[in-house]
Amino acid sequence: MLWLDVLPVISAIGAIAGLSLKAGRILQKLDYVIEEVHQLKTDMRDIKAEQKNHGERIVILETKANAMEKRFAVD
Repeated sequence: MLWLDVLPVISAIGAIAGLSLKAGRILQKLDYVIEEVHQLKTDMRDIKAEQKNHGERIVILETKANAMEKRFAVD
C-alpha cells in the first residue's frame, strides 16, 4: 500500500529530472549557437577591415600608376 502512495511522487521526480536534462541539452546547444554567432560577427568585422585596407591599397596603386603614366607618357 505504501508503494502505491509513493509511486506518483517518484514518477513526478523522474519527469522533472527528465525535463531538466532536456532543458540542459537545449541550453548547451543555445550556448554553442551564441558562441558561433559571436565568432561570425568578429569574422565579419575583420573582413570589413581587410576590405577597407584593400580599397586604400587600390587607391594608392592607382595613384602611383597614374603618376607613372604621366611621367612616361609619349606625346
